[in-house]
Amino acid sequence: MSKKVFYSLILFLSVNLLLTSCSDDDPDKITLESSNVEVVVGEEVSIKINSGNGGYEVTSDKAETATASLKDRTITIKGVAEGTTTLTVTDKEGEKATISVKVVADLTPDAVGIYWGELKVKVDEVESTVPGAEIELEKIGGNKVKLVLENFSFDQIQVGDIVVEDIKLTKDGDILKLADTTVTKELAEGVISAKISITSSQVEGDNLILSIGISDIKIGGEAAGFDVAVTFDGDKGLS
Repeated sequence: MSKKVFYSLILFLSVNLLLTSCSDDDPDKITLESSNVEVVVGEEVSIKINSGNGGYEVTSDKAETATASLKDRTITIKGVAEGTTTLTVTDKEGEKATISVKVVADLTPDAVGIYWGELKVKVDEVESTVPGAEIELEKIGGNKVKLVLENFSFDQIQVGDIVVEDIKLTKDGDILKLADTTVTKELAEGVISAKISITSSQVEGDNLILSIGISDIKIGGEAAGFDVAVTFDGDKGLS
């Protein structure tokens, strides 16, 4: 090997090593659990910092809309007033990441409560009516409610309580709409399993109109071979 080729090879390896070393020293980018959040006025949500270089700080463009605090790698965001703002997260290396925050009004006060009314239960094509039925909507935060229908039964089968959580509320004029929500539940102390679907349901004033579909029913592990449709029309505070 000639000296010229030898020195060229040494130069090439030295430059490559230098570039690799510089690349290894590049600071880590900040990554977050989420870059978009919605929070209700007066409530808090948390976001974790997944990666970065430590020494974190967080600031809000509009503290009058939302504030932010930081503990370890957890950012706590509190809604102050309706609107939007941007949070900026920085670390000791000057890396930055942003979070878009939307602060919305609390819709739950107009929805939560106990409603009394008429419950209609349809199994196959046979419909029965249960007068004086009771359904409760409970607040669980983040403009979400939990629906509770106690001591439910159909076709002389005691099902027990039907509970559906995390039903999101949205506002359409004077109407509060319950988002379509489907969950799979174990009922009757595990004897029955079924898919519970909340659809086309709303609160208008003190009136609740509700539709519950019960499908994929298994009793003792065996398919029941039928579905159940439940509708409810009732008013808050009227027993």
